[in-house]
Amino acid sequence: MLARDFAALPRRRTGERPVAIPTAAPEKLDQDELALIGFTVAGQDYALPLDKVAEVIPMPAAIAEVPDTDAAMMGVISFRGTLLPLVSLRVLLGLPTQGFERDKARIVVTRAGPALIGLVADHMTAIIRVAEDALDPVPLVLTRGQSEARIEAICRLDGGARLIAVLSPAKLFDETTAARIFAGVQHGTTTMAADTDHAMSEQFVVFQLADEHYGLPIASVDEVVRCPDSLTRVPRAPAFIEGVMNLRGRIVPIIDQRQRFAASGEATRGRRVVVVTIDGVRAGFVVDAVSEVLTIAASELVAAPDMTADGSRLFDRIATIARDGRLILVIDPRAMLDRAERDVLAALGAGMASEAAVTA
Repeated sequence: MLARDFAALPRRRTGERPVAIPTAAPEKLDQDELALIGFTVAGQDYALPLDKVAEVIPMPAAIAEVPDTDAAMMGVISFRGTLLPLVSLRVLLGLPTQGFERDKARIVVTRAGPALIGLVADHMTAIIRVAEDALDPVPLVLTRGQSEARIEAICRLDGGARLIAVLSPAKLFDETTAARIFAGVQHGTTTMAADTDHAMSEQFVVFQLADEHYGLPIASVDEVVRCPDSLTRVPRAPAFIEGVMNLRGRIVPIIDQRQRFAASGEATRGRRVVVVTIDGVRAGFVVDAVSEVLTIAASELVAAPDMTADGSRLFDRIATIARDGRLILVIDPRAMLDRAERDVLAALGAGMASEAAVTA
């Protein structure tokens, strides 16, 4: 399988820049597929359509509380030069508020009509793509609760063994609350600041290896899924190939980025697999955590210096996040697969040479 998927290198001459040559026609994204971003609230799985999500960010250290608001309103934070209201999904969904861990929470920034709203979830879990026929309407008997938010659909995964409730930004608030939000927009309190700068921005999936943060353009990411507890090992595969996993009927090789990036410390529990497809070659890269989905303005992106001997750059840009002073290395997904391809073939070649020497 590895020889099939990473078979391009033997056809290249030394010194040429790697170009992936797929052995099969590239798989086209099904137009009936829906991309979702998943998160947990009080131990239950929920999701929003990815195209309705502007960013997913950690909870800041300080939140300004606003008096005379209802229980769902947690306060406001400064966000891109404006104020972003934070709303508790636990309260909106009528779930218990006990056990909420603020330091692990994530803010899902979405639009409710013309307004930007920060929905506070317990954890971000995954980015998934599902066929529309995997979504079922919500039975009417389940819509009779006292919660303000309404579930749009139920997504079936793993043959129905896992269910995710899909929310809709348009159905998060009742009419009275929505009217208050829209009135705030008219007064300029919840609009997106610097729309022109936002239009010249890109979205990135930010993941962690040890204490370092890296970013991948969201357009290059097929999915982000939980790493299975056990993977099927591939005999004689390189050490950084952890194995393969079955992703909805397709076998995907899983590559350990921690080992390839020489990350310090031990791997964390709850690892994630970032699945990418470049020129028909699909692979999953294991990372410690996927922490955010960030919208980064063009003004915050600069070209990375070329510090490699062969001229191939794994990191093509560096993002400087002005609001918290972080540096995020932006990975060129094509270069990441090219380097994986090169490493796989080098390891397989060394193994075959060793076997030939033993046989001789």
